[in-house]
Amino acid sequence: MAKLLILTGKHQGKRLTLPERDVIVGRSEECNITLKTEEVSRQHCRLTMTEGRISIRDLGSRNGTLVNGQAINGDVVLNDGDELQIGPMRFKVQTEPTEVTKAVSKPAAPASGQAGEDDIANWLSENSGDTHTIKAATDDDTAIHPVAGKAAKKTFTSVAEEAQDIIQRHLELKAAGEAN
Repeated sequence: MAKLLILTGKHQGKRLTLPERDVIVGRSEECNITLKTEEVSRQHCRLTMTEGRISIRDLGSRNGTLVNGQAINGDVVLNDGDELQIGPMRFKVQTEPTEVTKAVSKPAAPASGQAGEDDIANWLSENSGDTHTIKAATDDDTAIHPVAGKAAKKTFTSVAEEAQDIIQRHLELKAAGEAN
């Protein structure tokens, strides 16, 4: 499983887990990873996971895509530790499990149906299919989100409320899967 460690901006140190499919990065809301800054093209680059390997291709962006400080042309295979730059955002490629992710265990479903703060934090760190919002090097929002299905977005008043909703949906899907 490949991850991108965020090296710049307010959320420096956080990780984005990449799904086992193509991921389009760009400024457009139609992209899987949205970087809302004018330094990023509408569809800037594509990350591709194939047989456990990750590659990147610039999609004709205005400012280019850099790997280890060098502009890329065509498909480039990314290795563990490579540094990726898309506009003002810099990421470190992680293709092997880190000690932090090895240490995190999946939380048990609380008996009451309510999750505690530790359960929420652990569950969110294990779940890569839901929306994770981060900040870019600018003040505009950056997000990673699934494009397929385009479900209507709910509005939440806090991160805790959103996390509780995610956990509730997870528990419902898990219960539905066990019933089948």
